[in-house]
Amino acid sequence: MNDTDQERIYPAEHSPRAFYQAWAADHPPTMTFASRAHRATTWQQELRIQLLACLGEMPQPVELQPELVNEVDAGDHVRQKWLLRTEPHFRLPLLLLLPKRVPAPAPAVIAVHGHGPGKVHTAGLPDAPGADEAAADELDYGLAAVRRGYVALCHDMRGFGECVDEDHRMMAHGYSCIYSAGRSIMLGRTLLGERVWDVRRAIDFLASRPDVDAGRIACVGHSGGGTVTLLTAAVEPRLRAAVVSAYLCAWSASLYGVGHCPCNYVPGLARLADCGDIGALAAPTPLLVTTGTHDDIFPLAGVQRAFATVSDGYAALGAADRVELYVGEGGHRFFGAPTWLFLERWLRG
Repeated sequence: MNDTDQERIYPAEHSPRAFYQAWAADHPPTMTFASRAHRATTWQQELRIQLLACLGEMPQPVELQPELVNEVDAGDHVRQKWLLRTEPHFRLPLLLLLPKRVPAPAPAVIAVHGHGPGKVHTAGLPDAPGADEAAADELDYGLAAVRRGYVALCHDMRGFGECVDEDHRMMAHGYSCIYSAGRSIMLGRTLLGERVWDVRRAIDFLASRPDVDAGRIACVGHSGGGTVTLLTAAVEPRLRAAVVSAYLCAWSASLYGVGHCPCNYVPGLARLADCGDIGALAAPTPLLVTTGTHDDIFPLAGVQRAFATVSDGYAALGAADRVELYVGEGGHRFFGAPTWLFLERWLRG
């Protein structure tokens, strides 16, 4: 079969991706910052309400009932495993890394992992699957945080680690976010909404501890963790700083242009805003966006386009000096050096 035959059998109109890209172009979002820049504060309040609605029905808050499961002396820090009841019928497993010889209360970092085995990578557990590769790509940023004197909280997002569905635990890739994303939608929720909720409850837990300064809590996330970090910063004013690694990118260049896991998608969100608009909702929370020059799933041109909107939004909201973009050499990876400089400025500066 030659190319002409292929084109005859599979015309462009049969391409779902091309269809959705064209449909999105014909239906631009209605609540962009650019369309409402003249009243930025009102725009931010209104879009935040709509974002929360898109994220689906949020759980009813319950007592966290924190349960300490075990404690390990890890040399330069103490590693504790905890369970938190973030909503009825669900307990969130996490590793809390406590620095030694650091005056309390200390600043804290919530380290949100991306697709993979979960908190064992962010906490830097040496026996975790792919631990050496994760460390080489600086994905052990929870461990890096505690070694810099921060209390670090590393939890499993739903669909990963200990939060994988039992019937999918033995699958080759080791996670079940695809199935959880579909089931949550059937219940009027979203998996991303649930993940944001868990981070907000993790903030509650950290803020309740005497060894943590509740006014100096940051969130750092890479890839899928960057998604959750951005959305959390957009709706959670208690964060003192946020670092979004390898995520922020115009929808047309990323979610419409490249294949992504269903757990990245929020029903109806693109009818309201683009990714840069969501980033601007975080203002005035200090925000660092990092990306690689050759990230194939969040292309640099789309990142720059989205960041321009974020920057304009921060400026209009009086926080121009609180947002930064770092572009490093490489692909879909985490960049530690700019992250720690940024957090040092905003959590200790």
